[in-house]
Amino acid sequence: MDNFELLNTLHEAMVSLDNVYCLWTKKYGIGKNELCILGILLKNPGISQKQIVQKTGISFTTLNSSLKKMADQGYLYLETEASNKKEKHINLTGEGKGYAENILLPLWEIEEKTARKIKTKDIETAFLCVNRYKEELIEAFNKREGEK
Repeated sequence: MDNFELLNTLHEAMVSLDNVYCLWTKKYGIGKNELCILGILLKNPGISQKQIVQKTGISFTTLNSSLKKMADQGYLYLETEASNKKEKHINLTGEGKGYAENILLPLWEIEEKTARKIKTKDIETAFLCVNRYKEELIEAFNKREGEK
C-alpha cells in the first residue's frame, strides 16, 4: 500500500472512531458538538467562546447555537468580560455540571481503560501522524486557495 492508500485507510479509521462516539451521544440524546463543549467546560471553567472555537474547530455560528440551546436548558451561562464586551466566558451551572458529569465521567473512564491497553509509543505515533496529516492538508488547502 502506498502512502495515499494508507492515509485513506487512516481517514476511514478516524471516521469509524467518530461513529463510535456517535453511539454515546445517541444514548444520551445530545449532539457531538454538545458532548465536546460539555467536556471542555468541565475541564476549563470560564473558557471563552473564542478558545472553544480554537480547541475544537467548531464554527462560531454552530458554537453559539449549541450554547444558546444549553443555556435555555439551564446547563450553562455566559458572562461578558468587563474589559472586552465582545468576549464571553462560559460556565456550567450546578445542574449543567451534574448533567455533564453524568454523561462524560463514564465515557472518560472507558477511554482511560481502553488507553491502558495500547502502548504509549503507538498512541504517540498515531497522534503525530494524524497531526502531521492535518497540518499538511491545511497547508495544501491554503496554497490552493492562494493560487485562485
